[in-house]
Amino acid sequence: MTILEGFILGLVQGITEVLPISSTAHSILAQKVMGLENISLSFDVMMNFGSLIAIIIYFWDMWLDLIVGILNFFKITISVWLSNKPNLKPYIPRFNKIETAYSKNTEFYKSSLQSFQLALFLSLATIPALVIGYLGQEWIEDNARTTVVISIALIIGGIMLGLADYWARQKYVLSTLNPIRVLVIGCFQVLALIPGFSRTGSTMTGALLMGLNRKDSAAFAFLLGAPVIFIATIATLPDFIAEYRYSLSSLVAFISSGIITYITIHILYQIIQKQSFKIFVAYRIILGILLLIAVYTKIL
Repeated sequence: MTILEGFILGLVQGITEVLPISSTAHSILAQKVMGLENISLSFDVMMNFGSLIAIIIYFWDMWLDLIVGILNFFKITISVWLSNKPNLKPYIPRFNKIETAYSKNTEFYKSSLQSFQLALFLSLATIPALVIGYLGQEWIEDNARTTVVISIALIIGGIMLGLADYWARQKYVLSTLNPIRVLVIGCFQVLALIPGFSRTGSTMTGALLMGLNRKDSAAFAFLLGAPVIFIATIATLPDFIAEYRYSLSSLVAFISSGIITYITIHILYQIIQKQSFKIFVAYRIILGILLLIAVYTKIL
């Protein structure tokens, strides 16, 4: 793989990762067009990791609020508990000098509780994809990365996103999520294990069907993708290092995917605040049909 090919793959990854059009599908198609069909899944995962870095940077304030909120939730909970057990207080590090316990009735506690709940919900929604991905990883890599599968997944996923966007009530925000809605959204994310469905698109579809507005559906999709991408990166890191240890092209792909992902997130937010997902639905369906025609005519 040349440096230019690595840059192109990173560019494709960065543009398509946060858009509901499937980054994996476009990456595989780009590899086919450039004759790079021997690239392993670990390379795709590392490009996803570049996108993850961009997502973390773009939403740094949300991640910071999440972490600080969780820490404050535990701090308040423990201090309130210790206020009823003064004999234990001297033995609890960092809490033995607290003179007045925090109140669970304050807005400060409520906001911390929301952060803690969001962290739990992200963990809960991640479980289905991790379980199915672990059990079916080999089958997916051997059977689901074909042009026909990608084409069908693009079309079906596009139709599902269009219907969800059309029926969306958009009356809920992140703070109004509950475990049932979250688990349903997590199950939709499982579809993204099949190239062509799109992790962002599948998660947004589930979030819209659960009543979230477009902006929060996108935000939850980005946040939810972080733990899955991180775990997948750790799992495939040894294979990636063994295969691409001295590859400058892989470094270029990683960096370009991160930079372009950051730019694309900003553009996507401008789009979804002004119009629906119709443009992405139309693109998915048209691309899927064109790919099926290309397979039938043996162009691909």
